[in-house]
Amino acid sequence: MNIMPAFENATLKQLIQPTYWPLWLAMPILKGIMLLPYRLQLAIGRSIGRFLQKILKKQRKIALAHFMHCFPHLSEQQRQQLLKKNFESTGQGLIELAMSGYMSDRRFKKLFTIEGIEHLEAAKKLNHGIIFVSNHSHILPIMGRILAGVTPFRAVMRPQRNRLFNDRFNYHCAKYGVDLIHRHGVHTMAECLETGNSMLYLPDQDYGARHSVFAPFFGVAAASTTALPRLAKLTNAIVMPVFCYRKPNNQGYVLKIAPVLPNYPDDDIMTAVRRINAVMENAIAVQPEDYLWIYKRFRTRPEGEESIY
Repeated sequence: MNIMPAFENATLKQLIQPTYWPLWLAMPILKGIMLLPYRLQLAIGRSIGRFLQKILKKQRKIALAHFMHCFPHLSEQQRQQLLKKNFESTGQGLIELAMSGYMSDRRFKKLFTIEGIEHLEAAKKLNHGIIFVSNHSHILPIMGRILAGVTPFRAVMRPQRNRLFNDRFNYHCAKYGVDLIHRHGVHTMAECLETGNSMLYLPDQDYGARHSVFAPFFGVAAASTTALPRLAKLTNAIVMPVFCYRKPNNQGYVLKIAPVLPNYPDDDIMTAVRRINAVMENAIAVQPEDYLWIYKRFRTRPEGEESIY
């Protein structure tokens, strides 16, 4: 397993520090919730989300700023409704994070269907490395576990500040055969793809202006990384969009595997980044309440432009 230092296992002495006690206490509670009926688990998650909406004032402001700029056609009442659904989805996402690690295979396999498996089979016959691209949906951990059951892959991740979370997340990913790569581990990514392996990459984050271009994202200029097209060109890898959605009425999930993006990357970096942003937009628009709107996607602004937050 090729993991950069940020993912090295912490010592027990480091992980029993008081700062990690809340998470230690939460883990057995989450394991207990996994014994409950699935619909009750989601109901608990939505209740957690409604509580978070009340106490996370800064995050509420960020999400509403996004709705105002990304969905200008919505009325104020509609934005408030979307905000409520988004926080409920956030709460469900916390339960689903636990589900992705703790739920038994027997129960988990009953919760999802897969569409587009034929696209993956066709892509594998091309004998190239495969870059799966997706976005920061609240259902991302569920998607990862489903995809891991279909094909082996590595996942690019930015470590969190909480070392205990990193340790447990790494443990559960390894349990399902997913090797984590630090987001700065470009050489590791290239090695992965050049040897014909698969990798999951999420291009919808703001990494600053240095290695980005400003491309439209829901009509707003967003600092968009150029790493994906550069990496695909360097390694001759193919790019496949993969997204996961919640089914209506608490019926589980559907993993949708799209065909390989044709002729990607484009010769022009800006065109390639615009294409990926459009792919992200179209996927988010299916269930906008499930996207991570509390993250400052437009933190970096073009020179002379004021913050939207």
